[in-house]
Amino acid sequence: LTALEEAQGRVEQGTYGRCEGCGEVIDIQRLRLMPFAAYCVNCQKEKEGPSKPPGTTL
Repeated sequence: LTALEEAQGRVEQGTYGRCEGCGEVIDIQRLRLMPFAAYCVNCQKEKEGPSKPPGTTL
């Protein structure tokens, strides 16, 4: 499924706008920029793991 199809499924289930990680409401600004967002900013950061310092390579 595409991200938009998954978002449509959340709309149909009544869970759209709720973070799949913590269950909190996803900020409206985030949803306006990324209507397919499934996680709040904090949970998305945790999901992605630690970021690499600038200038580092794989």
